[in-house]
Amino acid sequence: MNGKMKRIDFNYSFPGFDDNEDILLDTGVILALLNKYDAWHTTVKNLFDNFIFNEGSNLYLYIHSGIINEVTFLSDKPLKQYMLKHGLRFTQEEIQDAISSTILGIRELVEKEFLLILDSNTNSILKQIDHSQYFGSMDALTISLAEEYGISLLTVDRKLIENIENKKDDFVNIQNVYYSTSGYRDY
Repeated sequence: MNGKMKRIDFNYSFPGFDDNEDILLDTGVILALLNKYDAWHTTVKNLFDNFIFNEGSNLYLYIHSGIINEVTFLSDKPLKQYMLKHGLRFTQEEIQDAISSTILGIRELVEKEFLLILDSNTNSILKQIDHSQYFGSMDALTISLAEEYGISLLTVDRKLIENIENKKDDFVNIQNVYYSTSGYRDY
């Protein structure tokens, strides 16, 4: 663990991930991948199609149980934001289909062990507690696990990136932080 966390924009001259890299996926990445109405869907899907789903990819992707909680709870949020932004209305059946598709998608990724589950331990929990007021509870959990396991993070959350940068001396084991800029959102 080099203690030199690198910020890497995965849309700007991105050469790809490191071979055998361990990467913790943030909730926003999962929602964007699984929900075509998410504002980040196109850029995240392109990232996965070009660098993760291809046969040459040799990565280990992780989530934690809190990500499952957020994805299932927020599974209707991308569609609601899409409707609001575009002045559209969807039927309750269409809304339920989008929710079900997202939930079934994450279930399938976990069942096929495409997404591996990270567990907390005493060290990561204590780090989470120490940083929960600054990051918020879920981001503190995510960051504490990336720190504990010395792995990279993939996110589309600009605020999370800024917060990590402000506290980078507290998180010296995080390898790479992959992100994108708002110019790559669909809307």
